[in-house]
Amino acid sequence: MSNFDRLKALLRDNDMHFEEDCASDGSPYVLFRQSMENAGILTILIALQNEELNKVVVRIYNIAKISSPLKRDELLRIINKLNKDYDYFKFFAEDNGAVSAGYDAKIDSNYDFEDLLRLVATACKVVIEEDAVKQFMKLQWA
Repeated sequence: MSNFDRLKALLRDNDMHFEEDCASDGSPYVLFRQSMENAGILTILIALQNEELNKVVVRIYNIAKISSPLKRDELLRIINKLNKDYDYFKFFAEDNGAVSAGYDAKIDSNYDFEDLLRLVATACKVVIEEDAVKQFMKLQWA
């Protein structure tokens, strides 16, 4: 069973609803959503890249959107602080102010996707919902 098939089987076993597709480079991915308490809905993408599908790429979208150019410096300061505080997931700001987070890792055929899902769940709950979103919302409404 391929890494991608194992990932999909684990998601199904955990009753997680997801969409699957392939990126323009042929990399298969799954996409699912996670609600945040007192905030919006995160979109989570998990892709397997490379010909051998031995690289996992996780992206978490819809964390925040700070589009005011007047707040850009403070947005980047918050992102830099979060990236210093957290080792695994790194935060990014797009030119339009959309904030996302990402995690990349090399994997092998024995990779434990349950560990990856626990890491994503922890990132969504602790890092994003309980820390990052509060900082971004404070900036948004400042």
